[in-house]
Amino acid sequence: MIKNLTCLAAAGTIAAGLGGCAATGLSSDALEITKAECAATVAHLNATEPEFAGLAGESAGWAVMPGMMYFHAYLLGGGGGDGLVYSAGNADPVGYSRNARVNVGIGSFGQYNDHVVFFADEAAMNGFKEGGWEIGAEAAAGIFGLAASGEISFNGGYTIVGDPRYGGGVYGAFTFDNYSYNDLSAAMGN
Repeated sequence: MIKNLTCLAAAGTIAAGLGGCAATGLSSDALEITKAECAATVAHLNATEPEFAGLAGESAGWAVMPGMMYFHAYLLGGGGGDGLVYSAGNADPVGYSRNARVNVGIGSFGQYNDHVVFFADEAAMNGFKEGGWEIGAEAAAGIFGLAASGEISFNGGYTIVGDPRYGGGVYGAFTFDNYSYNDLSAAMGN
C-alpha cells in the first residue's frame, strides 16, 4: 500500500507539473454550479474566518476555489481544482481559473478544502490573470475528517484564506501552484 501511495503521488506530481491547467472547456451548466459553490464558499468563509471581510473590502479582486483536492505522501504531493475570479465591486465573475499544485515536503496528508486568493492591488490581479507558477508553503494536520491548515504565498500581492472541509494526516511542504485564467467568454468558447 505504501508503494502504491508513493507511485500515485509521483504520478500526480508529474501530471500537474507537465500538464499545466488550461482554464477552458467550461459549460453553461458547469458555470452555474460553480457560481453556487463559490457563493457558498464565500458565505462560509465570511462567517468563520475573522480576516475574510477585511480582506474582501481591501482587495482589488479574488479567486474563489471551492472543493480543492490535495494529497501528500512522504516527500511529494499534488492536486488542484477550479473556480471563478471576481473583481472588487462586481458580484458577477469576470473569469474562470484552474489550479494544479505540486507539494515538496514531508509527511502524509490528504484534504478537500475551499480557498480564496485575494489580490492586494490591480498589479497582483493582472499577474494572476497572466498565469504561471506561485510559490508558497503549507502546514496541515487532521484526524477523522477534521482538519486545519495554514497557507502562505511567497509571491507578493496574494493572501490566501482557506478552510479544509475534510482532511487526515500531518505534513509540511513548499507548494508550487500553477494557476491559469481565462475570461468567461474564452473559457466557455473552447
